[in-house]
Parts: sequence; C-alpha cells; structure tokens
Amino acid sequence: MSYKFTKEELEHLLVDYNKIALKDFDLPEDVCIWDETLRDGEQSPTVYLTLDEKIHLAKLLDEIGVKIIAVGYPAISDSEKAIVKTIVNEDCKNASIVGIARPRKQDIDACIEADLQEIVIFMPISPIFMKTLKLTEQQELDQI
Repeated sequence: MSYKFTKEELEHLLVDYNKIALKDFDLPEDVCIWDETLRDGEQSPTVYLTLDEKIHLAKLLDEIGVKIIAVGYPAISDSEKAIVKTIVNEDCKNASIVGIARPRKQDIDACIEADLQEIVIFMPISPIFMKTLKLTEQQELDQI
C-alpha cells in the first residue's frame, strides 16, 4: 500500500510544531552554555570518568560550542588538581575552562597551581549545609 500526497496536502498534514511553539518567543541570537558534566555530573552515583574520557568530553564540549566548562575542584585532592591541570592544558579553542573554590586561600592556590585562569567561588550557605558542616552564618562570612 502506497500513499501519494500533493504538495498542498502535505503542507496541511505536516506541521512544524517548533515554529508554532516558538512563534511568540523573542529568542536571543547567541546562547552561552555553561556545562558542569566534568565536575558536578561526576558526583552522581556509579559515574566515574577516566582522565582520557574527561579530556575527550572536554574537547567535544568545546567543539560543539559550549562557552564555559567547569572541570573540577582542585583543592579536594592532589589527584583532582592534576586532572584539572591536564584538562586546562588541552587545546580547547572556544570554551573557557573554569574550576571551583571556596573563598579560602588554599582553595584558590590549588586552582592557580592547576593553571586555571578562571575560578568560580562558592560557599555553602543553606541552613542544611551550615548545620552539616557545623558552621554559623558569621563563621561563613568570616571566610570571605
């Protein structure tokens, strides 16, 4: 059984729902994608990436136009610092490679030692984090 449709019939039968869904949106010309796969994504249970896999993924993310790739937390261990440094020194042409650090000198020094040019500063300020870490608001503020 074969079907034959005229061009006019197809224009009525085939609908580009993307055009309909997006017709009232004022979309930007450029989108900046910040990817956390190499840092936060690896914190998922059962997820472990080898150094080669991380490098390959970083290069793929760079190749598809991701603007910012968060690669890790160098202060967590010497091995993490070495991994971050290796990825930073790969030839990513488009993306900025960033690491994360708490507002502590040793964290920032670890990022510098990993050759990072950009560092995202974070600190746990939610009540549950502060309770878990046994910190007060003032203790957190004093670290800045």
